[in-house]
Amino acid sequence: NNGCDLATSDTVTVTVVTDPTLTDLLTTQTVCQNSPSTPLDVTASGGTGVYSYQWYDDNGLIVGATLDSFTPPTDVVGTFNYYVVVTTDASGCEVTSTTSEVIVNPGPAIDSQPLASQTLCLDGTPEVLEVTYVDGVGLPTYQWYVSDSCNTDPSTATLIAGAESSSYTPPSDVEGTQYYFVELTFPDGGCGSVVSDCAEVEVVPDPVVSITSSLPTAICEGGSISDITVSYTGGAGSPSYQWYDNNGLITGATSSSYNPGILTVAGSYEYYVELSFLDNANNGCDLATSDTVTVTVV
Repeated sequence: NNGCDLATSDTVTVTVVTDPTLTDLLTTQTVCQNSPSTPLDVTASGGTGVYSYQWYDDNGLIVGATLDSFTPPTDVVGTFNYYVVVTTDASGCEVTSTTSEVIVNPGPAIDSQPLASQTLCLDGTPEVLEVTYVDGVGLPTYQWYVSDSCNTDPSTATLIAGAESSSYTPPSDVEGTQYYFVELTFPDGGCGSVVSDCAEVEVVPDPVVSITSSLPTAICEGGSISDITVSYTGGAGSPSYQWYDNNGLITGATSSSYNPGILTVAGSYEYYVELSFLDNANNGCDLATSDTVTVTVV
């Protein structure tokens, strides 16, 4: 009987919305150490309130990474995973992105250099110049260059048209010394390019051998002569000698000089030498034969 009427409050409405949704992050990328990485971007939609972002890696929260975009560092080699958690100022509104993998490889390097030096005769068969590499990202393109000096700067050397593989066979049809190198360019991962060491290729004339000693035109029976000596020009490598007389090959006469000893029988004695370079069967050096010298015994 106190007369107090029933009191009814206002109605409070609570709206429950779905959590925000996010675009997927870049699934994976592979880059070279210290090269630029592709930023990870995320777009949020739905939910309610103002979006806040926090990026994480394998070690947890990344301090200061609170925007809708994050650029992964590349100063350390390894494989790293990143994701972002997006929240709003409304209670319970939180969503976690997909994970993005970032692989950081060491920069490329030449693993096996081309043959440093070779010498061959004109039109000989040169050894192939070839390289191998390690690290980097993807497959490189190759370009060989030639220069008159040991210069490995592509901007000042001469590009060899069509020489675009990991190996190159230098020509040997012109005498002289040339230097070759190759540039490997990696189009992916910001790896740039690397160049090999230079390879010296010297092309020399075919050998010419000459008798250099002065010999008498005639001696008496039982006499002797001084050594028959020779010199040579051209050729590649270490020479081999073989002396001959009227009867053919002289066994054991394989040095750059020859002396027949005491000549006891009258007659004419002829001598010559053949010079060859046998340490490389493909060096292209022709067999060189000296003039014939004649010693007359009276």
